[in-house]
Amino acid sequence: LISKKLPEFGDWTAKLISRETLNKRLKNEELSEELFDACVAYKKQFEDSRLLLDIIKTSENIELLAKFESNGSGKQLRKLAQKRIKQLSKT
Repeated sequence: LISKKLPEFGDWTAKLISRETLNKRLKNEELSEELFDACVAYKKQFEDSRLLLDIIKTSENIELLAKFESNGSGKQLRKLAQKRIKQLSKT
């Protein structure tokens, strides 16, 4: 109900609805390539990297973390992903 009413208040609500939808999926679903790509698209559209930071902090999928090298996410996210890959490789 709320997600249907919020768009009436302006464009900023699209960002909020998209973020919360993806955040809920990240918490309730296993990280898939489709979900990862949706979070990357969100970051590019709204210039908000918090979902990708959550993926880096919580994911144990080295293959998806390695995608930060080529998805244009930015230097800081690449470095964090590399650091996480090294942590996971040690265990």
